[in-house]
Amino acid sequence: MPHHRIARNDYQWHINSKNVVEEVTEEYSSILVPPYNFVSFSEFSKYINSDAYVDIIGVVIHAYPPREIPTVNGPQRIQELLLVNQELIPKILTMWDQFIENECVAIVKNIKTKPIIAAYRIRIVSFNDGSMSTKGSSTFVINPDIPEATKLRSCKQHFGYRQKYLSRIPIKSTGIWHVTNVTGEQI
Repeated sequence: MPHHRIARNDYQWHINSKNVVEEVTEEYSSILVPPYNFVSFSEFSKYINSDAYVDIIGVVIHAYPPREIPTVNGPQRIQELLLVNQELIPKILTMWDQFIENECVAIVKNIKTKPIIAAYRIRIVSFNDGSMSTKGSSTFVINPDIPEATKLRSCKQHFGYRQKYLSRIPIKSTGIWHVTNVTGEQI
């Protein structure tokens, strides 16, 4: 097995301009489920600022507006999503670059339904006590049809009942701690 690899698979495809990509028919659609190895939010401390990438699954309960932040490479646009998992642990997922214009647009469009996202190749950083951050190689599936999402959907139906537990989630934004409610309004 190669020492440096993008995927956990034994084999990888390298697609270039010479490859023909065609739409998959329904008869082959069941073989397209990627191999996820989801990490619980409670296990993030093992991965903070490491070289490891993790797979996560969670319910997006709020999308903050996109904003620009200063970085060593100049100003960059980000958008933060507030996710919870089955344990009702809230965590921030920071979306960078192309993810703002693509995945975030689709998520924000459906935010009232509290979409479930499965994310592959996410970095865990120390900001906000173990938040998540995208990399160029990260991928997302919104409302995936996988067993883990089915379990999360059943939990999602009880979020209204458990809303009091989610009503005071500390979020660190621009160096200042503030508390937001579930709708993202500052308290």
